[in-house]
Parts: sequence; C-alpha cells; structure tokens
Amino acid sequence: AGCAARVRAGAEMATLERALAEVADGATKIDVLDTRADVVGANALCTALSASSTVQSLRIHELDMDSEVAVAFGHALRNNESLEYVDLYLNNIDSERAVAAISDGLRVNTNLLSFRFRRNYFGDRGATALAGALSENSTIQSLLLEDNRIGGHGAKALGDALVRNRTVRELFFRVNRIGNIGATALGEALAKNASLKVLDLYSNSIETDGAIELGKALEINRSLEGLALRFNEIHDAGAKALAKALSSTGSKLQGLT
Repeated sequence: AGCAARVRAGAEMATLERALAEVADGATKIDVLDTRADVVGANALCTALSASSTVQSLRIHELDMDSEVAVAFGHALRNNESLEYVDLYLNNIDSERAVAAISDGLRVNTNLLSFRFRRNYFGDRGATALAGALSENSTIQSLLLEDNRIGGHGAKALGDALVRNRTVRELFFRVNRIGNIGATALGEALAKNASLKVLDLYSNSIETDGAIELGKALEINRSLEGLALRFNEIHDAGAKALAKALSSTGSKLQGLT
C-alpha cells in the first residue's frame, strides 16, 4: 500500500510539474487531470496562469481546490488576458468563499468565452455568487453549471443575471434541483432576454406548473433555438403549453428534447 501511495504521489507531482513547465514554455492548452496536488503546487500553477499570455484553454479535473487555492485561481482569472476556455470539473469548490473568489475573477475577466463549472456542488449560495459575476461579465458565451445542487433560489439569481447579460448564448443547467421555482424564474428571464439560444434543463425536478410558466415565456421570447427538458415531471398541461410556444408566430425554437 505504501509503495502504491508513493507511485500515485509521484504521478500527481509529475502531472503538475508538466503543467507548470508547459505554461512556462508558452503552451496554449493546459490539462491538469485526475490529480490531488498539494496547496503549494496548486498555488504555483495559479501564479503561473496569472502571468501567462499564451494559455487559451485550461482543463482542471479532480484537483482539490480549498478556499486558498480558489482565491489564487480567482486572482489568475482576474489577471490573465489569454484564457478563452476553462473547464473546472470535480474540484471540491463548494465553499461560499471559494466560489465567490472565482466569481470575482470572472466579474472582471474580458477574454473568457466558455466556462464549464461541473460537479462542484456549491448549491444556491455559489450560484448566487456566480450570478453577480454574470451580471457584469461581457464576454462569456457558453456557461455550463451541470450537477452543482443548485435549487430554485440559485436559479432565480441566475435568471435575474440573464436579464442584464447580453452575451451568454448557451446555458447548460442539467442535473440540478431548480424545480418549479427555478423554472418560473428562468421563464421570467427568457421573456426579457434576447441573446440566449440554448437552454438545457435536463433532470431538474421541474413539474407541470414550471413547464407552463416556461411555455408562457417562450411565447414572448424570440431568440431561443434549443430547449432540453427531458427527465422532468411534466404532464399533459405542461406539454401543451410548451407545444403552443413551439408553434407560436416568431418562435425560433427548433424543437424540444
């Protein structure tokens, strides 16, 4: 067991050292996957990213980011001027302070086009922090918040942000818990938002009442082209409201999935 642990630790260090070397060498794509680096190493990577002018794509999967590392990463987002794509998957970024730090970086970042924040389980408080950033960010076009235990209140905060935001084209919100409260809030946002083209609400505990409210909003909306609602609890009345929206004059919806 001790030998196996040493081998794993050595592989993790090699992964992080390689990423640091690649940043220093001017790489445009950095992948840090399936590693449990220590705080010192993770902070060193954040510092390198903060100063980089070449890295455009960054994937960090299964790297434990405590609040200290998240603050450092938020600082990197604030200062980096080349990143266009960031994918943070299963990094244990679940504290309010950690998500707030990353949100602060997103708030002022002027280059990022796609931000994927998956399976970090930060809930409504984290979603509210992200909503604050989304209200001010003017470059992100694609936002993926899959499986983060976001409920109705978090969805409402994000809906309010979408009313102000004019750049997000795709919002992937699958496998959360927004329910009818969240669906209604996002419907209210859709009635006012003219830029969102894709909304993915797959598996979100949405019932018929929530679908009806979405349908009402979609009769007004003229920008949405794709809507995913599979694996929700929507019955006949909700389906009829959505079908009515789909057939309404001026709707750009190409179908429901």
